Amino acid sequence: MGSSLVFTSSDWHSPPEALPQQVKDWIALGKKREAKLVGVGDLFDLVLQPHDTYRYSGAKWDLIHALNGYPFDYVVGNHDPMSFVEELNLPDNIQVSKRLDLWIGSNPWHLEHGYQRAI
Repeated sequence: MGSSLVFTSSDWHSPPEALPQQVKDWIALGKKREAKLVGVGDLFDLVLQPHDTYRYSGAKWDLIHALNGYPFDYVVGNHDPMSFVEELNLPDNIQVSKRLDLWIGSNPWHLEHGYQRAI
């Protein structure tokens, strides 16, 4: 990834059955543009489903397949907390964190899901 382009997306609230087509299209476009891909919380509704629902879900496998080894930063949210996402056993190209700090050129970026700043 030689580009300084960053694609961010959040609040997919993907059902366990499958990743929405719009998300697959976003991933494909980001890969084509050689962008850094960052999902910023609530990608899955892990807290609203029985505990193991997403571990073997179509949505999880769709994400893995769409990325096909491409690097992806997954910043957790209130519907997909860190402990739940860690249990998905995602591949190494998907890096999970509570927040992400980046420098793109001379510009700092701080990414986290908004619920962490709610008052």
